[in-house]
Amino acid sequence: MLTVRRPAGIDPEITLKVLQEKECHSIAKPLVVGSYIDLELTREQLGVSVRLNRTERIEDGMFTYGVIDVLDIGEAGKGVASTVSMMDAF
Repeated sequence: MLTVRRPAGIDPEITLKVLQEKECHSIAKPLVVGSYIDLELTREQLGVSVRLNRTERIEDGMFTYGVIDVLDIGEAGKGVASTVSMMDAF
């Protein structure tokens, strides 16, 4: 688990850059739990070409290369955003 936007965590910039790599999707089924708005704003600022898929349930994730699934926790800046491996979820 990678914690995003917390004092001891990893910034969304790093999360997005790592999850755009094909290798990441070949070894895990990543799911970002966090603010979709925060991640979308960061994605636009970086010019990252991957698509964000906002989900409300884990089973709605696409878990495919080129798409980053985001289990949205709501408003920007609230809550804890993290990246978790869903390798065993299916």
